[in-house]
Amino acid sequence: MATKNSKLKLSKGKYTVYDLLEKARSCQENYDYDMAKRYCNRAMEMEPENVEVLENIGSIYMDFGDWDSAKELFERCVNLSPNTGYQKYMYLGQVNVAQDAVNYFNKGIELMIKELNSLPTNSDKAKDLSRKISSALCSIVEMYMTDLCDEPNAEENCEKYIIEAEKYCNTNFEVYQTMASVRMSQNRPEEAKELVLKSINLWKDLDVEDENYPEYPIRVNLAKLMLELHMNTEALSLLQSLLQEDDEIVEVSYLCGWCYYLLGEETDENGNVDEQIRKEAWEDARLCFINLINRFGLSSPDDQSVLNHSIELKNKITSIIGEISNAPEPTFEINDDEWEDIDNEMDLE
Repeated sequence: MATKNSKLKLSKGKYTVYDLLEKARSCQENYDYDMAKRYCNRAMEMEPENVEVLENIGSIYMDFGDWDSAKELFERCVNLSPNTGYQKYMYLGQVNVAQDAVNYFNKGIELMIKELNSLPTNSDKAKDLSRKISSALCSIVEMYMTDLCDEPNAEENCEKYIIEAEKYCNTNFEVYQTMASVRMSQNRPEEAKELVLKSINLWKDLDVEDENYPEYPIRVNLAKLMLELHMNTEALSLLQSLLQEDDEIVEVSYLCGWCYYLLGEETDENGNVDEQIRKEAWEDARLCFINLINRFGLSSPDDQSVLNHSIELKNKITSIIGEISNAPEPTFEINDDEWEDIDNEMDLE
C-alpha cells in the first residue's frame, strides 16, 4: 500500500502520485474501474519510472482482473529494478504459468531470503517474511501439481519445495493444505487427512479479519480437497460457513449439494447404506440443487457443467426417493441439445 512521502507537499490544486493512488484505491473499493484507471494513468504520467507507484498500480489492475495490464507494469518494474523488491516477482508468478511462473517465484524468494538474512531473528518482520517465503514455495508446488505435472521431476520438486516451505514457517496453514494435496496425489489419503486437520487447526480459532485467516478461494479449494478425501461431514461444515459468508458463489452452492449427496451414499462397516440417513441427506441435496437452478440458471457459460450436473443429480434423487412435499420446483431445465458428458468434466466425480 502506498504511503505519502513526507517530502512531497500537496500544492494548491495539485496532487502527488500518492494522492492519486489513494483516490484510485477509493475507486477500487467502490468497484469503479474506469475512474480508478484514470487516476492510475495520471500517476504513471507523472512518475513513469517510480517502481513503487507502478507496483501499486499493477496491484490495483490485479484486483480488477486486468491481468494483461498488470503483467505489463510488473515487467516494467523488473526492467527498472531487477535486483530489489520481491513483490513484483510474486505478482508476476501469479499472472504467468508453467516454468515462467516458477522462475518468477524463485527470483522473488531469492530476494526475500536475502532480506530475511538481514533482519533480527524472531522479529515480527522476520516472521512475516518467513511466512511469505513459505507461501511462495507452496505456489511453486501448486505449479508442479498442475501446469508442470508432466515434467519428469514434478513429484521430486513437489517434495523438495513443500519441505522447504515447512522449514521456513511451520505455522502457515497453507503449507499443510498444500502438503495434503501432494499426499493425495501420491495416493496417501490417511496422511493427507491428518494434514488437512493440522492446517485447519492453525486458523479455525482466528478472527475472520485476521490477516492469517485463509481467503475465501483457499477455503473453497480446501472443501474440494476434503470431499476428495471423503471427509464429507467436515466439508459440509466448511461449505455452510462459506455460504453464510457469501451465498452468491455458484460453485459453493453446488458443492454443498454435492456434499449432501455424498453423505447419502456413505456406507457402514458392512458396506450397507442407512436408507433413512440417505433419504434425509438426499432431500437436503435436492433442495440445494433446486435452489441453485432456480436462483442462478445459466448465469454464465462457465456454470454450464455445474448446472447440468445439478439437474442430473436432482432427477436421480427424485427417481430413487420420490418427490418432496412443499418443495420448490425448478424453473430451469436442461436443453437436451446442450447435454455434455458430465462425468468427464467434474473434478469430484
